[in-house]
Amino acid sequence: MSPKTDIIQHLTDSVTKSLGEIVSLKETLKQHEDTITKLNNKNGELTLELTGCKSEAAELTEQVANLNKELHIHDELVKKLESENKALTAAVEKLEKGKSAKTKETAQN
Repeated sequence: MSPKTDIIQHLTDSVTKSLGEIVSLKETLKQHEDTITKLNNKNGELTLELTGCKSEAAELTEQVANLNKELHIHDELVKKLESENKALTAAVEKLEKGKSAKTKETAQN
């Protein structure tokens, strides 16, 4: 072969190799673009889900606060009722002691 033919063949091989690499890079680029699109879609879904979770968490926090207020009110009511129960128990005991003392007096007379 002549030197010109060798150079042309070498250039043809180089161009063919470069074109193959370009095609390969374009395929890789397309795969990456598809992956990015899928990731963007998933990101959108997750963002929407996160927004919903935050909203639900805020509602639950408010419910917890309301339940804690109710619990405090009930605790105060229980304390009041326990106090009243002690007072009533003491009054009943006092009445029973008084009745018992009268019964003894009546029995002695």
